[in-house]
Amino acid sequence: MGGTGLYFKAITEGLVNIPNIPIRLRSKIRLLHKKIGTKKFFLELIKLDPISKNFVKPTDTQRIIRAYEVKSFTKRSIYDWFKSTRSDYEKNDFFKIYIDYPRAELIKRIEDRTEEMIKNGAVSEVKKFITLKVPRVKTASKAIGIAEIREYLKKKIEISEVIEKISIKTRQYAKRQSTWGRGNMMDWNKIKSEDLNKFLKKI
Repeated sequence: MGGTGLYFKAITEGLVNIPNIPIRLRSKIRLLHKKIGTKKFFLELIKLDPISKNFVKPTDTQRIIRAYEVKSFTKRSIYDWFKSTRSDYEKNDFFKIYIDYPRAELIKRIEDRTEEMIKNGAVSEVKKFITLKVPRVKTASKAIGIAEIREYLKKKIEISEVIEKISIKTRQYAKRQSTWGRGNMMDWNKIKSEDLNKFLKKI
């Protein structure tokens, strides 16, 4: 839900056309961040780009690095780039719907999906993934289910616990998505899951 909302936000408000940052500069900036740490790096960003202080949290590593890169290379704040961005679409070009699942139904769907995922070979997929030796700090390694199945493969937990842990994490993620949706998708048409087919026939 959050991902869908962000996608529509991007195309309705416009995609920021920032020039590509040279790889050598990006590497240099990341090396600086690694050397001095996030706290000091944030202070360096504020010196370089004071506007950033109003838009980015000191603990948001990815955003502060990105803001530093953009200001260093383009001499313009990333937030100036955002302000000058315009969409190619009109507001009425889209009809946005938000499917609102009741909590109990959502929990049941998550549990069913998790069991199906295990039955359809998730354990084998994680085994293959482990052989790729992807660093655990990478986003792919943080996907829900990988850590839990790793525990199972090390014989630390039973498969029933794997299913339970994945279901819990997925419910927590769904809750965060719902919270995001309530704050950022207020102008969307909220439809109850049981009314979806009836609604689609009308449009």
